[in-house]
Amino acid sequence: MRKTVSSAIRKDFGSAHFGDRRRTDRFLRMVDRVAKRPGLPVSSTFTRAAERQGAYDFLEHDAVTADAVVDVVAASTARKARQLQVAYVVVDGTSASLPD
Repeated sequence: MRKTVSSAIRKDFGSAHFGDRRRTDRFLRMVDRVAKRPGLPVSSTFTRAAERQGAYDFLEHDAVTADAVVDVVAASTARKARQLQVAYVVVDGTSASLPD
């Protein structure tokens, strides 16, 4: 996996903490790569075997939870939205339910 990440990725997601600086660095490298090829499975995003294994190891680590990743992404999104005069929030209603 590439050793460096863009300054924008560091600025947006540098507050992430996954229990170890190396995991956080891997997260930043993974986000940088995924941002360039969104929507692809891990096997298509990380084409070299070592990269792919590193991504799977990160995703399967006990210190890495979906909630932790969502928290970092949500915090970054909120920081960016605060700078805007208007922000649209798109909701996929296919899974939403509104009880009476």
